Amino acid sequence: MSENPYPVLVPPRLEKTLPWLKRFVAKHVTPIRVFVDTAHFKAPTEIYLGYCPVHKTFFLDYMHGYQGYLLCPLCLEEEAGEPYFSLDQEKCPVCGGYLAYFPGLNICLKCGYRHRLEP
Repeated sequence: MSENPYPVLVPPRLEKTLPWLKRFVAKHVTPIRVFVDTAHFKAPTEIYLGYCPVHKTFFLDYMHGYQGYLLCPLCLEEEAGEPYFSLDQEKCPVCGGYLAYFPGLNICLKCGYRHRLEP
């Protein structure tokens, strides 16, 4: 089990790779389940695609709290005053999954492999 990378932004260039119906439902109806993450949690956890109407961006997150709400990473960044995680199109050399960028560290969302960045 590795560190939890969620919530994470879906960059605009990757938005178009998401199925149209999932983007529509996430934007206009309700967050929609995209996959189950087993690498970052003790038990398999459902990851949802959400849409922030304030920042007009899609993001990935798991349901929080009893009522099941999602947190926008840009809203969290505004509240905390420091950058959160970002997702880019670069692929993991081990499994081919997408990488979440942290300060000085990249973590694969699929296999949990950690890639240290050289200073």
